[in-house]
Amino acid sequence: MQRNTLVSLSLSLAFLLCTTTPVLAADTTPPVIGAVTPTIATANSSVTYSASFVDEGSGGVNHCRLNADGSIVWTGGVYPPNTTSGYASVAMSFAAGTHYLQFQCVDNANNWGYGPQTTVVVNTASDATPPTTGIVEILENNPIAGKITTFVVSANDNVAPTQCRILLDGNDIGPMTFIGQTQTTSRYQKDYAFPASTQNVSHQAQARCYDAAGNSSVSQTITHFTVYGTAADDSFPAVGNIQQTSAVLNVATTLSASVSGNISVCSLKVGGLDQGYMTVANGLASKDYIFTTIGSKPAHVECISATGRMGIGKDVWINISSSPVAPTNIPYGTLIKLSCPSWATADHPCKTVYYFGVDDKRHPFPNSKIYFTWYSDFNAVTEVTEAQMATIPLGRSVRYRPGKRMVKFTSDPKVYAVAGNGTLRWVTTQDLASQFYTSDWNKQIDDIPDSFYVNYNFGAPITAVTQYNPVAETNMANSIDTDL
Repeated sequence: MQRNTLVSLSLSLAFLLCTTTPVLAADTTPPVIGAVTPTIATANSSVTYSASFVDEGSGGVNHCRLNADGSIVWTGGVYPPNTTSGYASVAMSFAAGTHYLQFQCVDNANNWGYGPQTTVVVNTASDATPPTTGIVEILENNPIAGKITTFVVSANDNVAPTQCRILLDGNDIGPMTFIGQTQTTSRYQKDYAFPASTQNVSHQAQARCYDAAGNSSVSQTITHFTVYGTAADDSFPAVGNIQQTSAVLNVATTLSASVSGNISVCSLKVGGLDQGYMTVANGLASKDYIFTTIGSKPAHVECISATGRMGIGKDVWINISSSPVAPTNIPYGTLIKLSCPSWATADHPCKTVYYFGVDDKRHPFPNSKIYFTWYSDFNAVTEVTEAQMATIPLGRSVRYRPGKRMVKFTSDPKVYAVAGNGTLRWVTTQDLASQFYTSDWNKQIDDIPDSFYVNYNFGAPITAVTQYNPVAETNMANSIDTDL
């Protein structure tokens, strides 16, 4: 009897063991680690080396280490911590010569991932002049968690910058993409999506830029901003740039900017100081201001919505002179050109048409394609004398009117929609292009030379039809003055 009871208990226990919930398979996928950057440095100069990582497991990366020439020289955390994708970075210096660097990272399931061994050339210091790194610009007035935020920075060097990287809250979030160059000044851009954990928190951004000799510098001015939650997507005021760029000493100048949205109040800021509330009417915020010193001062507009959300325009530099800039009786908004002699060829200066703006400057139309996005014919063009033309300083070129056409650069396969203030936004799919510009969308693209690259800014890519409205963009740009 006792033997039968033991056998019954054993069978019952075996049945229970076989019917319990199965144990899930352990995470055995190691993180994927990228190559080390930068690959050129200067001897005994501190350089921030970094590599990207992606962890397809469920735990996220715990920490990383740097292997230099076969030895572990650093172990530390990553940014963001315990995340499935990000960057490992550390500032180090090496002696002149060739070194072999590799980042190694472990996830929370103790899987190690090993990046490729990267050759880094450390040069003897010869060029000791670091680049000048500018202020980090944020193309979105109010970054939203989970959506793309675009950082842009300019750098100048005695030879030429070679790379810029973004430092977010002091942490290196990786290299920026080169987007254009004028002589020794280069511009770089980085798209970044803030995780939900960063919303409703104040952040700061700087950039560090390098030259070919490994010299580097960090932005002297820190860019402060707040990342907001998605619930407030549609409640931020849209604030344009101040339209005026010149003023006369001790004479009241009306400073104005286009505004839209659920606006409660708008304020004028000159030289970083609050100058009081502005009058808001018919989509324009305006205020008279008297400049009391000759020179240049930055000014912008800030608007607050009824729900407390803030929209901020970009700084525009106002040039203050002792007398009006252009001693001419030509009305603002006039199209002007020189008279042409009978023998004038197609490239004669008299063929160029200019727009005379409220900034007291003449703005050339680079070609007829751009002209016809603003005007239907040449009937309104006024001919002026060479003496009159010489009194009006040259301003920036007129850009495509927002919403009218799509454009692409000759060396870039991407097609861009044109938004306000010369902002180009990549149209990521043909379906989006056809919804914006009908089935004939491919006939509404203009090729423009790479030399025009510096005339434009670059905004966030368009990934949904709700992110861009050609008609609304055109209506907002009701004058060339609003789009300079």
